[in-house]
Amino acid sequence: MMNKRNMLGLAAVGLLLWSFNFATGPRDLIAKKWKFDIEYLKEVFNKEIEKRKQGDPENVPSEAEIEQGRQMVEMAMGSIVMDFKADGVYSVSAMGQSEEGTWQLSDDGKTLELVTGGKTEKFKIVKLTENEMIWESQAEGEGTELKLIPAE
Repeated sequence: MMNKRNMLGLAAVGLLLWSFNFATGPRDLIAKKWKFDIEYLKEVFNKEIEKRKQGDPENVPSEAEIEQGRQMVEMAMGSIVMDFKADGVYSVSAMGQSEEGTWQLSDDGKTLELVTGGKTEKFKIVKLTENEMIWESQAEGEGTELKLIPAE
């Protein structure tokens, strides 16, 4: 027969083991299927148009061109699914095409590196939770934040 002390000890061990199942680091949060958040992309697109209107009103596209651009962004980006595997392999699929590469996370968890076909791209992770990943390209001349949400 088990005494109270043994029962409490077993309960504490069980609780500790159960809590380890929920301990997730940045790599664990990234390892899943992601898609671009289209509503967020529309907001970014609208902000970029407003910047152009403020900075160079002469070179702002017509409303029809702006709408066409929005639709193109939605169609192209809306079909992309990125599948990050825990083993460091990832695939990107869009419009019936697929490409594989590798991914790794910096030791501090703030830079995601994607290698595809010998080409390396680095992204600054601005925010990472179970339900969203916001990153910013570190390529020269870029800096637009993109938001991804779970694909499934």
